[in-house]
Amino acid sequence: MLSAGLSGAAWSLDAGHFLSGEHLVNAGMTVIALFPAAADPDFQERTKTQLERLRSKGVRIPGDRAMSAHIAETNSLEVDAAVLETIGRLCLQ
Repeated sequence: MLSAGLSGAAWSLDAGHFLSGEHLVNAGMTVIALFPAAADPDFQERTKTQLERLRSKGVRIPGDRAMSAHIAETNSLEVDAAVLETIGRLCLQ
């Protein structure tokens, strides 16, 4: 609603199809930037503490380099055969 409404782009039901290319997609984008430290000077420290608490419970934190290093060490990834077949088929289109 915000992307189309604020940018003047097409509503989702009126937009062109991304894959067929029959009509222009006419997609919009809205970026909302926040500066939480303006309201809470301790935001950064509170966030750091919360992320440490979550990490200690085994929660994956997006962008956490420790997790990325662990994945790199395994040097493998299990993928369901049907998913792999679908990916291959889509790549050939």
